[in-house]
Amino acid sequence: MSHFIDVGLAKLEEYLSKTRDTRIYCISRVLNPAIKMSWTAGQAPSSELEEGLSPPDLRAFGDSESSEFEEAKKWMLEAMLRYQTHERRTAAAERRSVGAVSLRRTSSESAATSLARGFSFFSQPTPLARTMSLFAAPTPPISEPTPPGSEAQSPLPSTPSPRNRTADEVREQEDRSLAEDRLIVDREFRRYLEGGLHSIDNYLDQLYFWERNQHIYPNMFRVAMDVLPAQASAVSCERTFSSSKETCTLRRNRLSPETLEALQVLKYSIKQRRLNFVDHLLANEEDYRIDGVLTDFAIQELVDANKDEELAELFEGVAEKDASEWHRSPFQL
Repeated sequence: MSHFIDVGLAKLEEYLSKTRDTRIYCISRVLNPAIKMSWTAGQAPSSELEEGLSPPDLRAFGDSESSEFEEAKKWMLEAMLRYQTHERRTAAAERRSVGAVSLRRTSSESAATSLARGFSFFSQPTPLARTMSLFAAPTPPISEPTPPGSEAQSPLPSTPSPRNRTADEVREQEDRSLAEDRLIVDREFRRYLEGGLHSIDNYLDQLYFWERNQHIYPNMFRVAMDVLPAQASAVSCERTFSSSKETCTLRRNRLSPETLEALQVLKYSIKQRRLNFVDHLLANEEDYRIDGVLTDFAIQELVDANKDEELAELFEGVAEKDASEWHRSPFQL
């Protein structure tokens, strides 16, 4: 039996080593605030590149001269650059669309044109002239004569019509914009490393970290929202697909994607709160400590067993512990 266990462990180690060489695994370690680039250092990192930083902050840089550091940094910056470039191009497209809308005729201008056309209609002396005025352009208002020696002041400065740029000019502008994008993501990545390592107890703390710092590291936050939800196993995905088959049946085959998603989430939430008839039989270590915190379960158990003396001793022990901690506190009055 031990031979088969060793073969299974060897196969798991093989798959694990292949996983550690993937891009997404490398980026996920960089996105962990408790690790960052410290995993690239086989020993204490040197301070040649990061002068003036405290020793705890140096650990986040790892070994900046190793090949792992260069490869991980390259992959991370490439992922950030995609989001930065997309954000810049989207903003430029929105500005162009807003400029195009501003050149269109507004509702007030259309109303003024209709009013001038109607005034021209009623000012004609004959019915035929009135009919012809409906198809003529409105007469512009007559302006006051310009005094000699003075230049006419136009209400709006004339803007030159934009000329079409050549392909070389467009390519040159895009190259300059890409260089600026690379500089932005490089500064953001360095600022992330200079923040030092953070204490992360579980994966929820990691999600809370990126939720709090999404405006400080915007591009890294977008990468984190793509990388961190990636699952190491496909078991949960297969279970979700199997469960959706029970929701979207033959008699309910016209459910919208939004409704199906809401039903799946609701079903999972109800499943997590299923009845458990053995939960009260589980013993927790903190409920039976003598010198620890007095829990509600321990109090209720002693009350049900009519052990008032033991309960009083526990209360006295907690009170004495609190009093001794208060005397040792430097903030006492």
